[in-house]
Amino acid sequence: MFTTAIFDMDGLLLDSERPTREVWKKIITDQELVFDHAFYLTAV
Repeated sequence: MFTTAIFDMDGLLLDSERPTREVWKKIITDQELVFDHAFYLTAV
């Protein structure tokens, strides 16, 4: 009998990067600041 566990460590099974970026964008724009996608990529 085999037991298998799948861990999603790199986002291949579940795309969590897009929702995370959208939350950061909403928080930043709600504070009337400008969301800079290039800067965001350096911070994550």
